[in-house]
Amino acid sequence: MMPLHQEMKLLHQQLLTQFSAETITQLAIDTKFIQRTRKLTAMDSLLLFVFSSKHLSKSSLEKLSTHLEKVTGKEISAEGLNQRFNWRTVVFLQAIFERLLQTKCLHSFQKLMKYSTIFEKIRVLDSTAFQIPDAYADWFPGTGCTSVKFQIEFELLSGQFTHAHFEPGRVHDAKTGNQLSQTIQPKELILRDLGYFNLEELDKLNTKGQRYFISRLRNNAIVYTKNATPSYYQNGKIVKNTEFHRQTIQALAETVPLNETKEFEGFYVGKANVKMPVRLVICHFTSAQQEKRLARMNEIERVKGRHYKEKTKEMSAYGMYITNLPIEIEKDEIYQIYSLRWQIELFFKVWKSTMNLVSCKPMKIERFICYFYSQLIRVILCTMITYQMRYILWEKSQKELSEMKGIELFFDNLVDIYLAMKESTESVVQALIRIFHQLERNGIKSRKKGKPTFQQLIGTLQ
Repeated sequence: MMPLHQEMKLLHQQLLTQFSAETITQLAIDTKFIQRTRKLTAMDSLLLFVFSSKHLSKSSLEKLSTHLEKVTGKEISAEGLNQRFNWRTVVFLQAIFERLLQTKCLHSFQKLMKYSTIFEKIRVLDSTAFQIPDAYADWFPGTGCTSVKFQIEFELLSGQFTHAHFEPGRVHDAKTGNQLSQTIQPKELILRDLGYFNLEELDKLNTKGQRYFISRLRNNAIVYTKNATPSYYQNGKIVKNTEFHRQTIQALAETVPLNETKEFEGFYVGKANVKMPVRLVICHFTSAQQEKRLARMNEIERVKGRHYKEKTKEMSAYGMYITNLPIEIEKDEIYQIYSLRWQIELFFKVWKSTMNLVSCKPMKIERFICYFYSQLIRVILCTMITYQMRYILWEKSQKELSEMKGIELFFDNLVDIYLAMKESTESVVQALIRIFHQLERNGIKSRKKGKPTFQQLIGTLQ
């Protein structure tokens, strides 16, 4: 086991050197963010955009310039700062963001995971949308209101981000899902919600081998079983419409007793020309789980004006899943593994607690997009460090870190980390050690009855 000081030194080298003065200055030159010698350096700008505690979209230019002077000792007028919010700055921040995404995390729970001989990575893709002021409708058209959508793909075992971008709210999730399906590698498992469901892409993964998926099925899905007595033409070919029997997912779900999970063997999903064999698993949730799901649907109806059909509410009592995972993983474990997808919901919850875009003050579009990139960088940086701390804490003391508490703590300490970076590597290491001990004291995950934690779900903790 590596000493804590050495762990933090490696963590600094792996992540925070992405923000070294040399790296940031070179990116600023390459993107033409800096074209001549200025009083305000690229690192000074990075403080404002990423590490500052000031809200880039809500604070006035005067307050931002005052804060910058307080921390750096350099003066810049409000108008001078306003001119800094331009398309070159957008490209500069985009370059930092893309470089951060390429950072490889040091630690992963893969080697400790119960299922490590079957898959080594768990990639979760999901999106979240934010309503934004109508002034940006031309840039970010939504459905019913002006909105921006963030697409995030995240590797759960290491905290590595494999994809992140933002787009207009009305763009369908399936577009991103189809693109990322081409990047799935052997011994990787993908967990996706219904918005990303694409049978053709899942069939391609299945055909390639050792590329695994768990996906939900829609309430009105049609599934098939082989017909034992199909009809044949005189030439010996099967009459296509007699090869399979159709069944509704609802009819199957209603055969599953309360609080039980059942696997249906020999089933296929597909369309007229393509049918794929799958493991079909249906869970009949407990009464408490059903009440919680109905309450969530009622809240969506109240807040968003959406209307759910009565049949949809009835079917919320069930979870229907298809997978190509081997039978070594039992039916009861399929739902447990799929429930890991909610880890990304915790990430979104932290994000939304720090971003209230609809209340943003009016500003030019360049500043607005700068704010998007600055927040992406902040959240991804804090999440990646938190997940590495999570592994180190577990290895050293067998304690399970709350991801939410960790990310929030790093948000609060970003300015301190920036100031330490300006001093020395040892200053950063000491800052990280201090935060680690704070997490050890105050960041341990609470256990809730009937709700397994991340490490219980992946089999490192009984």
